[in-house]
Amino acid sequence: MSVPSRAPLATLVAAVNAATGKTVVLILDQFERFLIKNASNPEPLREELAALESSDASAHVVLSLRQEFLAALDVFRERILNLFRSTFHLLHLDAEGARDAIVEPARLFGGRCDENLVKSLCHDLRADASVGLDPAAIHSGGIELPFLQIVCRRLWRQSAAIDRHLTLDEYERLGRTSGIIREYIDDVVSSLPPRPRADMAKVLDYLAPRSGAK
Repeated sequence: MSVPSRAPLATLVAAVNAATGKTVVLILDQFERFLIKNASNPEPLREELAALESSDASAHVVLSLRQEFLAALDVFRERILNLFRSTFHLLHLDAEGARDAIVEPARLFGGRCDENLVKSLCHDLRADASVGLDPAAIHSGGIELPFLQIVCRRLWRQSAAIDRHLTLDEYERLGRTSGIIREYIDDVVSSLPPRPRADMAKVLDYLAPRSGAK
């Protein structure tokens, strides 16, 4: 397959279609990052996606982003009228899905997880509906995915240097979920210079008030 390095996206996709006989699936993950940086000037991506959508190329484009950024996609709808034709809301994982998310990545890389650790993680990371203003309450019982990622990554980093065995004892030694999340935030904040660090603390008061309303 020979395609010029600066060929339009639609041309590239059509070439892949011809070479493989298959439909191309283009996934743009964490798309909110693009929107934050390029909200006022989404070109050339908007033009490229619009041209792809109106072409004869066989492709599906998946934009993955946090739900609070959906309105920011309006700048793309100016050129792609069917942008919201298919939308899917990813809910929190249920217990079975959470177990797979904890156990399977470790297994694929030659690790293993204690069953007691899996049960504790599922319990500690479950969305809590006990607070009436908790936004997660509408999905009560599901697993908070961002926290799951942070906690599992910390446990893996701790065990990978030894025997790749994720244990309940190590989880408790790290302070369980609250301790690991606190350590993660401290690491992020401490990496900032003093002035941005103070600004970040002020912003967090508004983003995550004690009431849980946001």
